[in-house]
Amino acid sequence: MRGLAMRLDLSVRPDLWSELVKAATFVEMRKRADEIVPNATEALWHENARFFNKGSNGQWKRYLKEADLLHYRARITELADPDLVAWLHPAPL
Repeated sequence: MRGLAMRLDLSVRPDLWSELVKAATFVEMRKRADEIVPNATEALWHENARFFNKGSNGQWKRYLKEADLLHYRARITELADPDLVAWLHPAPL
């Protein structure tokens, strides 16, 4: 979390870190899902808390076809700095 704050050039008071880290856990985010899930009021999700599913790396890939993954790889390379892509995806896509 500190690395992300540095990358985004955000200044955070030292006494807030523990509170921010706790708030970013899946348990805490699920508790506030109706407030923080994207488009929570539009009934996109069967249950808003499920938006915060497992948090395991790459779990989303199983829902995409190879053509979708190729499109994603091409698009993220166009839009993001190579260092950011490497940070987001430490393992090959």
